[in-house]
Amino acid sequence: MPRFLINKLVRDKLPFSNMIAHNRIIEENAEFVALLKTKLQEEALEVQEADTKEALIDEIGDVYEVLDNLIQAEGITWAQVHEMRLLKKQRRGGFEGRVFGVSVDIPVTHPSIKKYREQPHKYPEIHLSATEDLTR
Repeated sequence: MPRFLINKLVRDKLPFSNMIAHNRIIEENAEFVALLKTKLQEEALEVQEADTKEALIDEIGDVYEVLDNLIQAEGITWAQVHEMRLLKKQRRGGFEGRVFGVSVDIPVTHPSIKKYREQPHKYPEIHLSATEDLTR
């Protein structure tokens, strides 16, 4: 019988009918949290790939399940998450305005420049001539 490597966190009742599952139980909370964070990335990609409303609902449900387990594993409450969300929204706004950030010009003396330059994979620096404009 062929064997396939899964090597990821799976649901407790994943159906393996007519199959032999080789599993282990995660005992350490730190490992469980790390695996949940990896699972969250996987599920978020599946949300991105959902092409119907039903698929989107299904994948968002998976994200919600992972988040619920992560919150419990870390001893956090949904109330704390909600409060932080509201505080951040009050300080920085939400997404209702549908604003898409194209680029930002930052003076070299601004404190934020270090954050941007330390993450070139996330914020690549663009070198433009004096007449170029990316917003067009």
